[in-house]
Amino acid sequence: MWKNSICLKRGFLFMLFFIVFLGYAEHAIANHIQPFVKGSYQSIIEGNRGNDFVVVLWSVDCPPCLEELELIADIKGNSPNYKFILVAVDDYQDRESIIQLLNQYRLLELDNWIFADSNVDRLRFEIDPTWYGETPRSYLFRGDAPPVTLRKALTEPILSAVYGG
Repeated sequence: MWKNSICLKRGFLFMLFFIVFLGYAEHAIANHIQPFVKGSYQSIIEGNRGNDFVVVLWSVDCPPCLEELELIADIKGNSPNYKFILVAVDDYQDRESIIQLLNQYRLLELDNWIFADSNVDRLRFEIDPTWYGETPRSYLFRGDAPPVTLRKALTEPILSAVYGG
């Protein structure tokens, strides 16, 4: 009888540990995506001033964007010196789908953002007054030079042309 009691206690402790671990894992994943609100774009630029980096605007409903995420995953595996900052322009309510895709492409460790302001026009205007929301779209920063605006999916030749390698 006491063996059953020990098994029950161990089972209970295991389940408790598992529930706590799942809660922690979900919290850790959620923390990989920052809310993109007014001022976020300027904060990204300021935080990376003088460095080479790429801001990639993408959406879960954009097939070329998904191909772009796959390319970024491949590039990160082969050339980890490229810095990518991913901004999902989807509604914040789509966060679970975004997390799934980022996890699928092994991109959760990157600097990830998601639009989290009800006034998306203001966010788009802050990024680029000439942008009306079409994706994919990227901004390639090289040092302190003005960014190169790319109105199509990234490719390795484009990255090589801009960053010389």
